[in-house]
Amino acid sequence: MKKIGIWITVSLLVLASLLPNQYIAKAETTDHKISNSVISADGTSVTHTIEMALHKEKREKKLDLVIIQDLSGSFRGSYPQVNTRVQEALDLLNPYLDRTQFVGYTGIKASDANIPLATDPRAQLEKYNEGQISEGYNIILSNELTDDVSKTKQIMNDVTTKNLFGNSTPTAYGIKKAMELYQAAAGPKTANRETLFLVVTDGFPNGDINGTPLTPSTSMVQLMGPTTGIVAALNQVNDAGYQTSFGLWQDAAGIISEWGEATYRNYNNYINANIPNVVTRPEFFFNMLTSSSSIDDYAKYVRDIVQTNLNEQWSIEENIDSDYTYVPDSATIKDATTGNTINVPAPYTKPTITDNKLEWQLDALAEGDYILTYKVTAPITVNQKPTITAQNKTLFVGDTFQPLTGVTANDPEAGDITSGITVKENTVNTALPGVYKVVYEVTDSIANIPILSGTVISDGKIMFQNKLDKTLSKLEYTQTLTPNTVTKEIEVTVLSKPVIQASDSTLFVGETFDALKDVTASDAKDGDISSSITVKTSDVDTSKPGEYHVTYEVTNSANQTTTKTVTVTVLSKPIITAQDSTLYVGDTFDPLKDVTARDAKDGNITSSITIKENTVNTNVPGEYLVTYEVTNSIGETTTKTVKVTVLSKPVIVAQDTTLFVGETFDPLKDVSASDAKDGNITSSITIKENTVNTNVPGKYKVIYEVINSVNEKTSKEVTVTVLSKPVIVAQDSSLYVGETFDPLKDVVASDAKDGDITASITIKENTVNTKVPGKYKVTYEVTNSVGETTIKTVNVTVLSKPVITAQDSIIYVGDTFDVTKNMSASDLKDGDITSHVIIKENTVNTKVPGEYKVTYEVTNSVGETTTKTVTVTVLSKPVITAQDTVLYVGETFDPLKDMTANDAKDGDITSHVTIKENTVDTNKPGEYKVTYEVTNSVGETTTKTVKVTVLSKPVITAENTTLYVGDIFDALKGVSADDLKDGNITASVIIKENTVDTSKPGEYKVVYEVTNSVGETTTKTVKVTVLSKPVIVAHDTTLYVGDSFDPLKGVTAEDAKDGDITAKLVILENTVDTSKPGIYKVVYQVTNSVGETTIKEVRVTVLPVLTPEPTPANPVTPAEPITPVKPIVPNAPSQPENGISVHADSNAIKKDPAITKESLPKTGDSTSVAPLFGAILLLAGLGILYRRKEN
Repeated sequence: MKKIGIWITVSLLVLASLLPNQYIAKAETTDHKISNSVISADGTSVTHTIEMALHKEKREKKLDLVIIQDLSGSFRGSYPQVNTRVQEALDLLNPYLDRTQFVGYTGIKASDANIPLATDPRAQLEKYNEGQISEGYNIILSNELTDDVSKTKQIMNDVTTKNLFGNSTPTAYGIKKAMELYQAAAGPKTANRETLFLVVTDGFPNGDINGTPLTPSTSMVQLMGPTTGIVAALNQVNDAGYQTSFGLWQDAAGIISEWGEATYRNYNNYINANIPNVVTRPEFFFNMLTSSSSIDDYAKYVRDIVQTNLNEQWSIEENIDSDYTYVPDSATIKDATTGNTINVPAPYTKPTITDNKLEWQLDALAEGDYILTYKVTAPITVNQKPTITAQNKTLFVGDTFQPLTGVTANDPEAGDITSGITVKENTVNTALPGVYKVVYEVTDSIANIPILSGTVISDGKIMFQNKLDKTLSKLEYTQTLTPNTVTKEIEVTVLSKPVIQASDSTLFVGETFDALKDVTASDAKDGDISSSITVKTSDVDTSKPGEYHVTYEVTNSANQTTTKTVTVTVLSKPIITAQDSTLYVGDTFDPLKDVTARDAKDGNITSSITIKENTVNTNVPGEYLVTYEVTNSIGETTTKTVKVTVLSKPVIVAQDTTLFVGETFDPLKDVSASDAKDGNITSSITIKENTVNTNVPGKYKVIYEVINSVNEKTSKEVTVTVLSKPVIVAQDSSLYVGETFDPLKDVVASDAKDGDITASITIKENTVNTKVPGKYKVTYEVTNSVGETTIKTVNVTVLSKPVITAQDSIIYVGDTFDVTKNMSASDLKDGDITSHVIIKENTVNTKVPGEYKVTYEVTNSVGETTTKTVTVTVLSKPVITAQDTVLYVGETFDPLKDMTANDAKDGDITSHVTIKENTVDTNKPGEYKVTYEVTNSVGETTTKTVKVTVLSKPVITAENTTLYVGDIFDALKGVSADDLKDGNITASVIIKENTVDTSKPGEYKVVYEVTNSVGETTTKTVKVTVLSKPVIVAHDTTLYVGDSFDPLKGVTAEDAKDGDITAKLVILENTVDTSKPGIYKVVYQVTNSVGETTIKEVRVTVLPVLTPEPTPANPVTPAEPITPVKPIVPNAPSQPENGISVHADSNAIKKDPAITKESLPKTGDSTSVAPLFGAILLLAGLGILYRRKEN
């Protein structure tokens, strides 16, 4: 409904100025009727009930709603509540116009082909990955397109009752199949029918548009695959001319548990960024986690998109006069014909009130006639009650009391009326301590208080249709007043001696006793006087049990003294008596035998002992523990642990022995026996077997046996070895005439007892003569430590061959080589036979450097032949040996290290090498050269140049990082690596260590490593700091009236990055008033250096000063009361007091037509508006004329 115009409003304001004490609405009026009015009990406000007739027309547009439902197993928990709210949207449809279809989708493994969903007759199965390990079925569960909404609801409910759920979420496949099924049933698209595809799913999709499973992982590339399929499927539906919507009811906890929070967040952001761009309208996309996650919000989303397609966004908008306030929860909708109240479904159950405007979304109402009813209220002027100000008082015995001192009265209309106060009751007796009362009374006056009257006018409009009659509705009222009388009662406390608070106490032997701990004293006049308490007597001795006494004394400022005596009981803890014990394997063990417990208070409490632990196993030797526990009657507990030792059989100690032939053998020597119970039982050893024979070498055995006092038997067998004489090891040998002969070379002697006795060998005979060929003998002798002697003789043969003397030689290219020079031959028999030497081979070529050989041969007179070959080396220039080198920046380079020079003639001439050139700079990478030179003794010179490469190690570029709790951290983001040889090797960087946890603040580290192609490795560690928001430390506080309050005292602020930032604290709000009791608040705020802000609110409680309860005393007769002033009553018609008289003026009220279906206004009907419209124009003209005259 359009507004009439600003000039009409101006006219109404002019009319208001001519009607004093009238309340006139400042907006266009419509078909309203005030049916009644009531006055609130305290006479401070007037309340009106407004009624308005509504009519909603029939809808002609048609809608097909296709619900595409995720039936994966993860949706099983959420499905019932989501299904209920989706069905609420189905109730909006018209069975004569609209149709529905349900299409559920999921996938299963081939092994699950017998689950309820797969065997349901309405299910369609389509196999994927046939013949593979991953073989399975995609399943579509659907009903026919129908105008019977109950059939669609039935299959939706069957999903829950029959457990029709699968495993996977092939969402794109489900959308594609839903469109195919719908198109097959719906036929060609018509102009007057819209089709809405409503997708309902709960999380990560994992199938492409053809139903092939795609297993997502934490890689966003893999996550986007199934989502891209959804986008493609939705686009196919859009291209077919249908509406699309997508509701994501996410199981966030399950997704995060399986895939991690970072993956979930990335995927959620990806969905939010892409799906809203594909559905028909952005508001047709719903994501539970980016909404308020309420099922009501989801229901509103479904209802809104259905109603958008029905063009049924129908609402009421009612302007309420600014002088009035809407009464909460007073609005109702009733059927105009039946009178029944209509329950508007959530979330539009109640109207909203904004800027005194009532708005109510009523899309869900069917066509028909309705009555809207609501209430408004406005304050009215009343005779307000006066206030008496009087405080409770505290006196001491003997003080004087004036009851009217400090007592005042104030009236909102008349101001100070203290002179009118009377004392109605006064029981105070200052001679006796106690709590007394004084009652004051005062009456105000109603003189000069106006009697109010007014008129309520209401207007409103309906959005969506414009068929309301514009008739004025109003209610007039007047008011009467009566004087107010108020009373006030106070307490007067008369106080006496101070009070000591101290209680009897119990402690245990050895505990520390503080006589003044928890002892306080208070005085009615002085307040807390605990610091004045003295201990008059105390006999407490905490070293021994007993009952003791402590007497306290305190005196107040008026010299009133109080004493109090308390009892202190010193107790001892209970004692468990139990000893360590020893038993043997197989013995019976009773853990409670000989165990007792006593307590200083309870006496014998052995029966209360419990065994907390018992590890004893009498079948296995060892040390075990038994732990006992006992508790006395006051809850003191003692534990004690004892050791139980389980012993085994006796033990024989005897070792294997070695002796020599002829020695004496004592089988009991060095043999002993011990027993865990009997101790040393060596004397009980017996020899069961002894085969030793010391006259014959060999290995023998001795078997010992011993029995302890409990007949436990042990036996042991040892080996005795009898050894024979020493052994000489010496071999026959051959040598040649002239050779040196050492008769002891390679001769050794050993003995079974003495070991190596080679040093004891002596030569008994030696006939060897190395000058004369022949056979000779050598005889050896050795004796061991027990006098055993061994003799051995060996043969030595001396031979003679001719000998050729010739040496290897070195010459240089061009030298003359004499093959017989420095060569000779001799024979033991023939003497010098050099002339008999023949050259068997000579390959020497003095023109070409190289190694050659010369072979000589000679034969003596007895036909013995000897050959000898020597090497002749023909050398050229000297040789420098130096290699190319690789080193790294910063390393030390010695150009002479590992460089040598040799000469065929001079030998090692390294010391003669000189460096002709050296360009090496180890401070920077590059290729350099070093040139060496050497000259031998005959002037031959050689040079050699080598390459020196200086490399730099690979470099990792990574910086320290600061982030905040909840941020995503990519450890490789911004990290790179370079190498002088390999170039960019960022791809080779690996993370050796990563401790970062962005869910909690702290300092973490990430260690990177990279290796280049030559095996050089570099590591780098960076610091990652995870910060939290600053923290304000402030606590709730309790004060007493009159205390000082510093809001910043004890309040601090800390920040993970900035440290102490207390100086940055600001107080946003401080309501504390320590002059009167109450609960107040202080709100603090602090911001760190990076703009993170924290706000904290604390509560400050101000308490009244409390005093102990005194004894009552005899009342005092009150003074003569003051006669109150007679109130002035204005001339007024007879009517109820303290209320509003409501009457209907037939001349002032234009009555509304009855609200029936037949009398509802028709479009364009303005009969009732014309007279009012003419009156308003007249008033507007008068106002303008009046203004012109003024100007």
